[in-house]
Amino acid sequence: MTPAILTLPVTRGLPLAIELDLCSDDLGAVPVDLTGCSLAAAIRPAAAALPKVELHCIITDAVMGKLTLSLDQAATALLTSDPHLWDLVVTDASGVPVPVLTGRVEISENATT
Repeated sequence: MTPAILTLPVTRGLPLAIELDLCSDDLGAVPVDLTGCSLAAAIRPAAAALPKVELHCIITDAVMGKLTLSLDQAATALLTSDPHLWDLVVTDASGVPVPVLTGRVEISENATT
């Protein structure tokens, strides 16, 4: 399976919370059942580079493929304006990891602090 592409918007120094609906079709009509699955997501300065920042992943509705990705204020403050990439991997109940989302991270500065 080729992962879908999604740009992740992040503002340095502010918390991040993004709700996603994973679907197995291009129209978004067939949700991915996440029952028994685990999630892992990370932001890296370049593909497979370290250090990486782990995103907190919570399945909010397994049957409907709903999840939330988040980072706290301290984690977003660590990100520089250099180009970054991110990915989301779903590991199914049998232990098989499947990359489902990938893309670049669009980092903006917090103008109010």
